[in-house]
Amino acid sequence: TGRCWLFSALNVIRPAIIKKYQFKNFEFSENYLFFWDQFEKSNRFLEAVIETRTKKMDDRQVEWIFKNPLDDGGVWSMMGSLAQKYGVVPKEAMLESFSSENTRMMNQLIAKKLREGGYLLRQLNEQGTNEKQLREKKVTILSDIYRMLVICLGQPPQEFTWRFKDKNNQLSPSKKYTPQEFYKQYVEEDLNSFVMLMDDPSKDYNKLYEIEYDRNLWESQNWTFINIPIDRLKQFAKKSLLAGYPMYFSCDVGEQLYTDG
Repeated sequence: TGRCWLFSALNVIRPAIIKKYQFKNFEFSENYLFFWDQFEKSNRFLEAVIETRTKKMDDRQVEWIFKNPLDDGGVWSMMGSLAQKYGVVPKEAMLESFSSENTRMMNQLIAKKLREGGYLLRQLNEQGTNEKQLREKKVTILSDIYRMLVICLGQPPQEFTWRFKDKNNQLSPSKKYTPQEFYKQYVEEDLNSFVMLMDDPSKDYNKLYEIEYDRNLWESQNWTFINIPIDRLKQFAKKSLLAGYPMYFSCDVGEQLYTDG
């Protein structure tokens, strides 16, 4: 599974909630937001197909879109986009499934279905179907994707009943929430106020960069970051940790990662 970004992002806002409400323990449901992440990425792919429908199939942008219909990776801003649109739920409201912890086969099946749908949209466009009708067909394709996600990950709750145990083992009264209500009550951070910093030595430093199509919600902002040297990143990290504030962190590791010992 490539969901490490989602666990990390949710763990940035988790400690403040535990401290304020004196929870004995608490964890958000990563599976809940992952469901909507995959659904929104599917919609992003189909929208990108509609947007580029007049370009040739061997156009480099079109080739890239069809090669990368969706994945389970992400960055901080993707968690914020999902949480603000769909809310959040506690772990107990939507537990992990086999497919949420083993995403490869699910992603391959959904990617195949999306490519079929994307190719169909391009065929319909060549036959003279207008943009409104293409989006109506897109909804039909997404309904199949939604069904696949429910089979693999479970049905995301529209509402749920929840109670918590505090550090003194006292149970709170049960209360019913929608995911959006739960988000508004317990998540007090402004998720739009965070700035993403990155050290990419292949690009000029002290500049703002945006990665095209690197988002989950079609209507949200692409992955945008300020490129700064590693020494400055260390300074920001130190200040954050000394202030007692968790820091979202990701690192590019691969064949160069030393794992002996």
